[in-house]
Amino acid sequence: MKKTYYFFLLVFMIFIFVGCSNVNNASINSVKNVEEGISELKSFEIEENNSEKNIEENNITKQYNDGVVVNREGMSDEFYAMTKPVDAVIRCMYENNMEYEPKNPEFFWRAISYFVGSYGIKHELAEIEYDKVKLPKNVVQEFATILFYDYDDLLDIPESIGDEVAYDENYGGYIFKINPATLSYATLESVETEEKEYTVIADFYTTGKENVKLSSKWEIKMVDNPYISGIQEPKYIYTIKSITKQ
Repeated sequence: MKKTYYFFLLVFMIFIFVGCSNVNNASINSVKNVEEGISELKSFEIEENNSEKNIEENNITKQYNDGVVVNREGMSDEFYAMTKPVDAVIRCMYENNMEYEPKNPEFFWRAISYFVGSYGIKHELAEIEYDKVKLPKNVVQEFATILFYDYDDLLDIPESIGDEVAYDENYGGYIFKINPATLSYATLESVETEEKEYTVIADFYTTGKENVKLSSKWEIKMVDNPYISGIQEPKYIYTIKSITKQ
């Protein structure tokens, strides 16, 4: 009787062991399946992210090809640097509906203000105070020689823009109001060298909430800056002679 009892007990224990083993194997398989599923999901997410990244990179590449970013192929660093003054003058002309007239005091100072507000604030002698920047007179003169070929002296500041730029006698320089950045910009597309003169084509872009679009093309005539010998460590060796909208 006892032998029979122990026999059935042994069979029962074996049954339980086998059952538990199956359950454990099922659990292990389930965990393995879950892990594989997670791995596949991560792989899918990585592929999807890479696809989005590729699309984004392709869009950026297209923008480069469309000219949103300057194509520097065949363009010297000296000409590439002129992107900044060209951008400032074109934005001044476009946003204020003005012609390139260096002898017009209002245009003269507006153009300089645009350049100072976007790029002159990074000059090592610039002093920024809240929404204003102070620059020594000789620095402003240097900027004028870059923006205007026929520059001979700083013009008087007209009352119409007295709230944007003023001369500080005690400081010995000018104070410019820093205006908010605009959603437009110009880039250099190409440069053609002629005898003692350079013809530059610039693309002007306007930006909106959804896209960037080419608004217009401009032709810029440049020459070597005649004041370059009097400027220490010049960043711009050319000067703008004329700008016209094509």
